[in-house]
Amino acid sequence: MRKLVLLAATFACSHWLHAQNVGINTITPHPSALLDIRKIEGPQFKGVLFPEVDLTKTSPVDQLNSKPAHNLIIFNTGQTPVGSAGIGYDRGLYYNNGNEQNPSWIEVGKEIPHDGYYNQDYIFKITNTKNGNFNSSIWGVSETDGIGVRGESDKGSAVYGESKDGNGVYAVSETGNALNVKGKIRLQNNGEGAGKVLTSDASGNASWQASGSLPNVAFSVKGIVNNDSEIMSGTAKIVHFAAEKYDLNNNFNCACLQPQVQPISNFVVPYHGIYHFDASVIVNENVGEGVPHFVGQEMYLRVQRGNITFKEAGYYISIWEDGGSAEGSATLVLSKDVELWPGDLVSIFCSVKPTGSLPTSSLKTSEEDAYFNGRLVIKLN
Repeated sequence: MRKLVLLAATFACSHWLHAQNVGINTITPHPSALLDIRKIEGPQFKGVLFPEVDLTKTSPVDQLNSKPAHNLIIFNTGQTPVGSAGIGYDRGLYYNNGNEQNPSWIEVGKEIPHDGYYNQDYIFKITNTKNGNFNSSIWGVSETDGIGVRGESDKGSAVYGESKDGNGVYAVSETGNALNVKGKIRLQNNGEGAGKVLTSDASGNASWQASGSLPNVAFSVKGIVNNDSEIMSGTAKIVHFAAEKYDLNNNFNCACLQPQVQPISNFVVPYHGIYHFDASVIVNENVGEGVPHFVGQEMYLRVQRGNITFKEAGYYISIWEDGGSAEGSATLVLSKDVELWPGDLVSIFCSVKPTGSLPTSSLKTSEEDAYFNGRLVIKLN
């Protein structure tokens, strides 16, 4: 009799389980759930354990023989090595998105590709707390001609990078373009201004700078001081120019300045760089008739660096007269690029080197006959 009662109770319970929801730790399972598992009151920490399978070591044949059902959930314990060919698996929960004949394991919570629309401040946020130069929160890789990371926006920013002390965006390419831009470029907070140009220092750091020579170093002086135009034979003499046309960085100490600034008639080099200079003077001569003589006229660019002086460029003319009267003039011109250092002094010198009787020579003083120009061409570090 007891056996009949137990059999009847078992049959009734089985029928109830088949027809109703199943509750664990509850007698009122939610109507929408076939299985409703509730937590146990107290400090116990309990969950649901799923069967463990190493998908990285399970061959396709083994999976087919197992005939995993659609939506079957397992916990994958394997990890595919980085760079391995084929399907890659991470440790975690997976479900079969395929069928028994063609299993397709998808990690729970990971959906690739994903296409969705949201109305949130941000859709995806991930933080990497590991400290290292190349540790990444997002790493996009394309092994062919594709794009590792792509961003699109109708009016906002397609890709936005921000860093307090490091690189907002870091791009590297061994043979191609680290950065390829189609459209306008906007660079801010680095000295931008109307009319400025983008330039680089020796380390490749770019910044906005004023157009033209950087910085603006250029001067032009003309004419010669009247009471200082005579050249003594056999000696070299600095040329004192009389009028300043411009001196953009105030580096030329013109003789016309009041009060005068020492050293007079010298260009004081402000920066290490390549400078270009042009100069011209006209020398007058007058030697008495019947005096054989040889005259050499020279103009040169003199550089003083500390206690050392040297010629950087010069123009020399030699004239031999056999006794006739030597009256006339000679034009001396020079043009030269020179590498100079801060503190170097640059000036123009003239000299007359005769043999025989000493001639009298002087420089023409008008602005049309004498000039000295210089400018910074390339600034070096």
